[in-house]
Amino acid sequence: MALPRHASRLLRSASVAGAAVLLIGVPAPGALAAPADPRPPAPTTAAQALQQLRALYKEFATASEEFHEAETVLVKRTAEAKVAAAKATAAARAEAGFRSKIKRLVDSQARSDPFGTFGAMLSSDSPGEFAAQASLIDVVTARRAAVLTAATQATATAAKARGDATSARDSARKLTAELAVKRTDISRRAARAAALFQRLTAAERAALTAAQTQRAAEERASRAADRARSTPQPEPEPEPGATSSTGGSAPTRTAPMPTAPRQSTPAPAPVAVPVSGRAGAAVAEARRQVGKPYVWGATGPGSFDCSGLTSWAWRAAGVSIPRTSRQQYAAGAKVSRSALRAGDLVYFGSPIYHVAIYVGGNTMISAPQPGDVVKFQSVDAFGDYAGATRPG
Repeated sequence: MALPRHASRLLRSASVAGAAVLLIGVPAPGALAAPADPRPPAPTTAAQALQQLRALYKEFATASEEFHEAETVLVKRTAEAKVAAAKATAAARAEAGFRSKIKRLVDSQARSDPFGTFGAMLSSDSPGEFAAQASLIDVVTARRAAVLTAATQATATAAKARGDATSARDSARKLTAELAVKRTDISRRAARAAALFQRLTAAERAALTAAQTQRAAEERASRAADRARSTPQPEPEPEPGATSSTGGSAPTRTAPMPTAPRQSTPAPAPVAVPVSGRAGAAVAEARRQVGKPYVWGATGPGSFDCSGLTSWAWRAAGVSIPRTSRQQYAAGAKVSRSALRAGDLVYFGSPIYHVAIYVGGNTMISAPQPGDVVKFQSVDAFGDYAGATRPG
């Protein structure tokens, strides 16, 4: 959706300020001061780098969602303000026309019958004719008053609507400017963490990936244990040869079998889950984007952010979905995790800050964070799964 001209100027100004901050590390001249958030200490290990990157990304993604929502509100409020202004202008013209017409009618009546009802009585030949003329005068007068009242009320209503819409638009513009400043600050910090992550050695990155995969496996095992605990277990069968508590030998106990040491689960691989129809087309389109860079606010075709990727994939399948992850969640049919199918959208955070497209096998295609690329990830990678929806 194209932004109004003044909104575009606002957003361009925010973008220019943000670019200057990213390039030189200080606010651009004339730009609003960035929030004075304490700068996190420089990480000294790969694990600290990843932890800091995740924290920064969540802040960045949350602010991005709020920014996109403010953009949507700005467009809506600006359109409402234009409609209200047009209605107010039309109502004002109508009121002026009514007033002019009524004035002409009153002047005409005053010239032709300056005495009104008294004049009707003088010019009438009978009481019946007088009553008819007087009644007609009253009707015309009442209609004029009603028309004038309606015109005045319409003007007042339109003026109020115009004022409300203008106030809402100004509020949205202020919010957009504030979020642009916040987004600039967070994106600068996310860029620092992403640059640090890019400097890690191949061995350090492999260790981080293994740790992430291990965490995902542990979370799956924890959910399975929770489900097992919530499922009623059948009563155990009595062991052969067991006797009552009044006597007899104690039952023979079997020594527990030793358990094998836990093995780390390999990183999720691109799975090929059979899927057809629109969901299949969306998944296929998402697969074609793997490897393209994450860019904040990008909706394709050369780069994507998280909701830009999901909306692009489903649009290629002939289904239009909202722009932001929160809007996508609100608009979609909710799906339980146990009922996930390829093509469903999966969400993370509370409030939601990330969305990806599920492809089966506990795997999703995601545009995860600044400095990264569109890639396959475990659904457990973020650790704060929030829900799923099914577009189309």
